[in-house]
Amino acid sequence: MTDELKDERPAGTASGIGRSRVDQLVAIGFVLLGLAVAWSSYKLGCGWTEEGMQSGYFPFRVGLLMAIVGLGLFWRLALRRPKDTEQFTDISGVKRIAKVLIPTIIYVSLIKVIGIYESSLPFILYFILVIGKQPIRKALLISVISVVSVFVLFEIVFSIPLPKGYIEHLMGY
Repeated sequence: MTDELKDERPAGTASGIGRSRVDQLVAIGFVLLGLAVAWSSYKLGCGWTEEGMQSGYFPFRVGLLMAIVGLGLFWRLALRRPKDTEQFTDISGVKRIAKVLIPTIIYVSLIKVIGIYESSLPFILYFILVIGKQPIRKALLISVISVVSVFVLFEIVFSIPLPKGYIEHLMGY
């Protein structure tokens, strides 16, 4: 194990997130995701018409099934006695998760605001520099080549428009 993964606190003094708590959060997330899928499918139309099934027919049922499975999992976890004390991760693990999760949330949030290409460049750059610990020149080169390649592939070769930002509008795309 690396030094970064070692927990140097004495036994019984662990501070972190318990596994049962994480399991409950995942179950709740599964319920919410299933309900979101079912709701958006309902808005699309999830019934049967003269022409056949509507576009939300199967996704609606899958969303409901996801929500039911999530509720069942949550119920099972709530009934489990005694609560297990197994630790999911410690504080250093939470920090490592946050180093990936927070930039990803920011990236996804920025796609709608500034476009996919403008938000992808700093996102890729961050991961190469911070997580990969590569030199800045190499990181810049890989980031720019990646973003330009995706732009050429989707916008020019396949003519599939992706969310646009300021630079694409200036270029006439």
